Amino acid sequence: MKKIVFVSVLLVLFSFSLGALPGITEYIPTQSGEYVYYRDYTFEEETYIGFLQYDKGTYAVRYYSPKPKQGSADIHILFSMDPDAVNVELTGEKILTEVTSDDVDTVNYLHDLLYEFNARRKKVNGKKFTSTLKISEMFELFGGDVTMVYEGYIPLYSLDSIRSDKGDILFQAVTMGVILDSEDTTFSRFKGFENLPPLTSGKDSKKNIDDQWLSDAEGYWTMGDDALFLMNTVEIDAEEYLKNGYSVEDFFTRYFLLSTGGSYFYLPYTSIENKGGAASPSLLLVNTALSFSGESTYTKDFKVLLKESNNRYWFYVLTVYEKFYKEHKSYFDEFAKNLIP
Repeated sequence: MKKIVFVSVLLVLFSFSLGALPGITEYIPTQSGEYVYYRDYTFEEETYIGFLQYDKGTYAVRYYSPKPKQGSADIHILFSMDPDAVNVELTGEKILTEVTSDDVDTVNYLHDLLYEFNARRKKVNGKKFTSTLKISEMFELFGGDVTMVYEGYIPLYSLDSIRSDKGDILFQAVTMGVILDSEDTTFSRFKGFENLPPLTSGKDSKKNIDDQWLSDAEGYWTMGDDALFLMNTVEIDAEEYLKNGYSVEDFFTRYFLLSTGGSYFYLPYTSIENKGGAASPSLLLVNTALSFSGESTYTKDFKVLLKESNNRYWFYVLTVYEKFYKEHKSYFDEFAKNLIP
């Protein structure tokens, strides 16, 4: 039987973490256990590169390619570095997977990325990360003139993508998440995205299916195993976030997109509507696709944070299996739209 998996949002009031890559001033500080994976299109074969922060000064970099032309499919390296240095200064390194002489070039490439991304992100310290930031520069590792695209909600480097001077995607964030403890293998077992569903829907029934919702708990409804809706109110002191330099809406954009529990949000299918700050009522709507690890199964996810008054917020989650969503796309799109005043 299929079961809806609810990916919990970390309702942390504000970030206490002091951890950051050397010399980098983050817009929203990366917490211990947070990671991001990229699809690296400079390889002919499907290839992913992931970065994880364990704690202040300890990081992991992982290369994964399902069908590499040569060398290992999985290379996982643990790095320690001086957290007080202004640049990357490695104090230790451990390769966690078996490697051979065929892997030398890949291992060197991972080192290059570690140094290059840190140095380039350091250059944009102090820039405005409340919206998309684009920086044009020369990057020989990616073939010459490129555009670095940054988004403040992405952990570690805030790097969303790298594009060529022709606009082609060379490197793109595909998922981000957090491991919850030392036994959590979500980062190390990521194997990419298989059979991605198209953005267009199939046959849409356009029926009103309100009568299919059932509830056995306050603020919790299901449509069998196919859909889940949660709603609740939370008290949030917005001033505490602003003291740290970012808004409630910016903070929750990150945490709405953090994958947990062995499932992975697919970032390229994500849309974000953020009307925080002076807007009344302030609104955050995050719309994305979620993959279940080990299965070619996806859900459609809508998450809403809506300010009601003062420090009182409404919090909504709508999750629908992809097949069921396509069959009733009009209904669920309208359902999500009606959550917003």
